[in-house]
Amino acid sequence: MKKKILAFGVSNRALMAGVASASADEAWRYFIGDHEKAQIIVFEQGNDPIVWDQLAEPARLHLSEDGELLFAVQRSKGRVDVAETGLHVEDHGDHSDPHLEAPAWQGLFLTGARPTHFVLHGDEVAAFMVGTGSVAKVVVSAFDDAFEVNYTV
Repeated sequence: MKKKILAFGVSNRALMAGVASASADEAWRYFIGDHEKAQIIVFEQGNDPIVWDQLAEPARLHLSEDGELLFAVQRSKGRVDVAETGLHVEDHGDHSDPHLEAPAWQGLFLTGARPTHFVLHGDEVAAFMVGTGSVAKVVVSAFDDAFEVNYTV
């Protein structure tokens, strides 16, 4: 029986989601937010890089706790975009099976005046809008198609 290990890595400019097995074959995926160009580059073992250039400006990246969603906060443009990382973990109670599928850009998630503090907690997303002093709070699972939220504060 092959043991599978779920691995997440986070750095200042890169987020990684991946699945690694105990043997030599492993899969990994990096999400790099370019701080000069308005784009995210997805690097994956054995594949050509994917470039998502639908951003309005260079973004700060945030990975959801379960690793399934990647949020791109674009403060001065007042928007947060979202992408699916392609990482899904199937929980079976006594163990879980990670699956790595193709990443997918989804686009606009929410808007507001200068989203500055972006917090992910479980299934909830909260963004403090410095421009208005308001908070946008979204429960991601409350939507059948969570990527058509386009929540405006």
